[in-house]
Amino acid sequence: MTSKENRATRSEFLRLTSGVFFTFFLALTLFSYHAYQVSSFEMVERVGVIAAEEIIDIQSLMEIYYPELERFAQSDSGAPLVVPGLNIELDVHATDMRDVPREQLGAFIASAIIREMYYHGFTDTINSTGLPPSSRLEIDRLGMLADTFVSKKFNDNVYKLFVFAGLLGCLSGILFFVSSRGFYKLTGLGGSLILVGMSALLLVLIRARVEGMLGENDFAPRLMTEAILPFLVLAQRNYVIVLLLGIGLFLAGRSGMFLTRNKVRDSVDSSRLDKA
Repeated sequence: MTSKENRATRSEFLRLTSGVFFTFFLALTLFSYHAYQVSSFEMVERVGVIAAEEIIDIQSLMEIYYPELERFAQSDSGAPLVVPGLNIELDVHATDMRDVPREQLGAFIASAIIREMYYHGFTDTINSTGLPPSSRLEIDRLGMLADTFVSKKFNDNVYKLFVFAGLLGCLSGILFFVSSRGFYKLTGLGGSLILVGMSALLLVLIRARVEGMLGENDFAPRLMTEAILPFLVLAQRNYVIVLLLGIGLFLAGRSGMFLTRNKVRDSVDSSRLDKA
């Protein structure tokens, strides 16, 4: 094999390898971006507060203990609030509660509990020592799951993954672009974007299923319409943008190849006529 053939083989190997890595890291970048969004405190708080209001009805629970909460809010004590009925100590003091309307007390307490769990851990917030052994085991399992996936630490790790995957995706994309010839640069990059963007079709099915569940029953309609569906719409929009960009690049590359091929063919035909 000649040196020219060796260079061509190495270039082809680099093109294929960088193309595969570009597709993989692009998919990982988009996935980690949406995981970062869904694990952010704003999203966790929104979902948690709505779930507490709709499923647990924390407002009614706080209404039972309203006199006790009102006495705490009017006191001059600097001690943190221990939520009555739940025995959860929060980083909330009397001055924090004085301006909270009575009808928003449940949402305020739910938000404070979620903030405590998110930044300090579920197991450090919920005290399960007074529960029966079976219930304590379930709470501990739930706590391990929450501390792993619903925490500030997990959100920070996902952000690092997003940055890492994005940098490697850019590097592999540049390598693919450099190692490809002519309009294959556009068709290759476009094909990778199309493969990743096709995840939008899966999100369409998931969104349709969620909307179908919303129409079939009345379980947590606010949770569906104010938290889950908006996130699905946002993720679907991002993947559709990637898909359309990929289709545009691929069609531009194919059009360029077609025009170049016709131009070469016309040039060959013209030279033959000149010789004749």
